[in-house]
Amino acid sequence: MELPDPMMLAEAWEEAEIAWIVDAVEADAPPGTLLRIRGDRLRTDLRPRGLSTHGLDLLEAIALARTLGPSPRRVILYGIIGADFGFGEGLSPAVEAGARRLLRRLERLITRLNKISSESHSG
Repeated sequence: MELPDPMMLAEAWEEAEIAWIVDAVEADAPPGTLLRIRGDRLRTDLRPRGLSTHGLDLLEAIALARTLGPSPRRVILYGIIGADFGFGEGLSPAVEAGARRLLRRLERLITRLNKISSESHSG
C-alpha cells in the first residue's frame, strides 16, 4: 500500500507481523543501488526522502509508530539510492532499473513466503 504521509504508518501496520517499506534514500552509493536494512539497524545517516507536510521523515515515523502501539515483529526497509530529489520528470534510468530489480526481488520473496505458508497450512 502507498502511504502519502508517514504519520499513517502506525495504523497501516497495526496487525502486521512483518512490514516491508520501500523508499528512495540518499546515501554515498551510486544511484539505483539497492539497500536492505532491518528495522533494528536503521540509522539516521540514511535519509529516506519521504517528508510529510508535517516535516516528519520516514525514520521518525517508524520510531513514532513503534511508540504509539503494536508494531510488526520485523520491519525491513528496502531503499533505492536516488539520483535527484528535486521536482522533475520522474526517475533517472539508473533509479528506474534499481526499482525494477527490487520489484523482481520482492515478487520472488512473496512467492516463496506464499509457498511456505500454504505448505504449513496443508500439513
